[in-house]
Amino acid sequence: MASFLFGLPTSGFVDVQDSIAEKSGYAGFFVHDDWKATRKLTFNIGLRYELEQGITERFNRANRGIDFTTTNPANAAARAADAQNPIPEVAPANFNLRGGLLFAGTGGQPRGLWDPDRNNFSPRFGLAYQLNPLTVVRAGYGIFFEPLGADRADSTQVGFSQRTNMNPSVDNGQTFRATLANPYPDGFIAAQRSSAGLATNLGLALSSVYPQRRNAYMQRWSVNVQRQLARNLVLEVGYLANRGTALGVAYDYNLTPAQYLSRSPERDVNTVNFLSTNVVNPFRGIPAFSQSPAFLNNQFVTRASLLRPYPHFNGLSMTINDGFSWYHAGTVRLERRFARGFSVGGHWTWSRHLRCSVKWQGP
Repeated sequence: MASFLFGLPTSGFVDVQDSIAEKSGYAGFFVHDDWKATRKLTFNIGLRYELEQGITERFNRANRGIDFTTTNPANAAARAADAQNPIPEVAPANFNLRGGLLFAGTGGQPRGLWDPDRNNFSPRFGLAYQLNPLTVVRAGYGIFFEPLGADRADSTQVGFSQRTNMNPSVDNGQTFRATLANPYPDGFIAAQRSSAGLATNLGLALSSVYPQRRNAYMQRWSVNVQRQLARNLVLEVGYLANRGTALGVAYDYNLTPAQYLSRSPERDVNTVNFLSTNVVNPFRGIPAFSQSPAFLNNQFVTRASLLRPYPHFNGLSMTINDGFSWYHAGTVRLERRFARGFSVGGHWTWSRHLRCSVKWQGP
């Protein structure tokens, strides 16, 4: 309180985030025809085609995927430090820092955040058949694609934001260089943007869009039977299904390998202790890790962090087309129609829904 009354701040920070101006293109067409094959049988046939361009950012202030193979700029310094105190599980010759973040429109990368999917054909079929004057059977099938344009998805901007921490005193409060009137006398630190390349956010978590992202699609089909029970009273019994394919699922590429994990159904203390044991930090003092004080300054890290395939990052994730879903439903509808357009109806649905992802092996 005393420092506040004297107009002297104690701590604070300012985050500077680049703005964003996204754009995406979309084109599509649709053809449809109704064909009355016989007096009792009618077919509905249609085809839709959609082409959606990947999102672009006006000034390429966005990430486009992750490089998993190129040697990271911090590799030489980290390997030299690790060779002094290697862990038994990773031989010094096998300790390599690979990969990092990629940027749209930079280093030969396209401006689009992902490649357009040019195979989005959506057929639709339907039929109606009159079994008798009181009974009609209807069935249909169609494919519907998920839109991924700028109004539905956002780009990631790792590297395009920067935090400036307040440093009010450099001599433990004997003198103050910052005041409430001028809390940041050195100004704000500029974001690195794409200048750091693969060294962007070393020691921190990375996330980006998947450059081979595809439009997820749904296959829907249904069959129902309508029966007139009495004048103005109709009963409908049907089946409805939906199959989702290539759904977006967040995938973490930087998990501890399964060979080091326990398969015990109970807490495995030995495994927990093994993975959480502190080992010498090979990244300490390497300037490229300045964005991560924990990696830059700490003497130790956990063994688990060095066993990961990309130990120089806390996380490495993208949304990939790995998910699928099932939906099945049985439906019953009873409707009573009255004069002047009024009606009363009752509906009952029994359904089951499943959504999951398959095991994906990464790059």
